[in-house]
Amino acid sequence: MGASTGAALDILARKNSKKGALVGANEQSIFQLEAMIEVCNLEEIRIYDLDLGKAKKLENIMKKRLKPYSVKVTRVYTVDESLKDADVIVIEDSPQKWRFNINKVKKGSTIIHTGYIDKSESITYDKVSKIYFNSKETIPRKSRLNLGPNISGEIGSVLLGKIAGRENDDEIIVYESINMGLLDLMTARAVYVRAKQEGVGDKWDDLGNTSRHLS
Repeated sequence: MGASTGAALDILARKNSKKGALVGANEQSIFQLEAMIEVCNLEEIRIYDLDLGKAKKLENIMKKRLKPYSVKVTRVYTVDESLKDADVIVIEDSPQKWRFNINKVKKGSTIIHTGYIDKSESITYDKVSKIYFNSKETIPRKSRLNLGPNISGEIGSVLLGKIAGRENDDEIIVYESINMGLLDLMTARAVYVRAKQEGVGDKWDDLGNTSRHLS
């Protein structure tokens, strides 16, 4: 969930990122927000959802969960308001549901998109500097063809130094975070085994049951 977002932001986000935006409040959003806070020294996060009540519930939840951090969390009423001056943007909903104006995104921003990217959606990808993904196999062939030369490659290749990541503070970068299920399972197992060996981590009695909070 948020691990992929955190890893991508650590690699691709500007180091002086201060403002964040979350578009779409669902069962994963809590972890996405926590990943944004852990990786970036954000001072403010704005939350938007078509269901304003759901966005408000998430705002209240995160104000309690993020008390140890000096970050302001606010529900806003329009997608443009959430995007204004945002350095890091996490999109949980499909842009087909609302109008995403790339001209509202500031230079140097990093966009984490948790759904399939496609030119049929409202994001104008020809104005994006670079697009990264976990694996080409997770992006439908139609999307790969439509995205054309904007595709930079797999995020793992950036980690290995095979391809460049962010090269300047003006690039608008998109990371498509659709994962491979098998890779997620094996990574989770490796983390769990290591945590058991080190005797660290918290035990959750209600593991991952967050959807009830936002319904």
